[in-house]
Amino acid sequence: MESRKTKKMGKSKKTKLFPLFCALLAAACFVVSCAGTPKSADDKPVVQEEPKKESTAAAGETTSLAQLNETLQAAREKRDEIIENEFTEHDPESYAKANEALERAEQAVAAGGDDFPPSVKDDSVLAYTTYIEVLDAAWVEKLEPVRNDAEEAQQLALKAKADVAVKDSYNLAAEIYNNGNASYKNREWKESFEFFTSSKPQFEDAAKIALEKKQLADAALKRAENKIAESEKIAGEVEEILKNNPDNATFLEGENL
Repeated sequence: MESRKTKKMGKSKKTKLFPLFCALLAAACFVVSCAGTPKSADDKPVVQEEPKKESTAAAGETTSLAQLNETLQAAREKRDEIIENEFTEHDPESYAKANEALERAEQAVAAGGDDFPPSVKDDSVLAYTTYIEVLDAAWVEKLEPVRNDAEEAQQLALKAKADVAVKDSYNLAAEIYNNGNASYKNREWKESFEFFTSSKPQFEDAAKIALEKKQLADAALKRAENKIAESEKIAGEVEEILKNNPDNATFLEGENL
């Protein structure tokens, strides 16, 4: 009887502990699962990507008449600058290419309308940029000898010590020359040309005046040296006379008294 009660009690305890055991086992499995599984990419902050922009042609974007006229006017100004400076033959192929693009764009505008396809804008921009390329290359070629001449004139002025002898004149020429270099760097070609051509004669004038001053100083020094040499010669002759005629020495001493 007691044995049956014992078995029944044991079975009852097992029945009560079983749900607790299952809960502990489930919790253990959950912990192991979390510890052993690496984080997925979804756990990282999401980076918002910017939407891709469509090209003008793909989007069918048009250009307004006002925008086109602005670009075309800028292109015409560059073309006129090329003609004014006689650069049309510097790069005739590129110049002709720009003219053709400008003509196509102008014809499209003349046909009328308020909005134009991308090809018209492309032609206007092509004309403008190509004219600029022709201008830049032509100006660089034209400026090279002028810039070199100004630099050589500056070196001659420095050699003549103009920066010391005629400091103000030299500094003025140097300021103009430096303005030429600054304009050249900023692609202000016409201004650069004017600065270089203006600085050259001013360097030359400063060098000329400095050389003249040096010549005058050398002549004065030579005269002084000649006088010193002449005085030394006379002193030597007097000394020789006194040496050979002691009576004259006594006479001269008396005259000094």
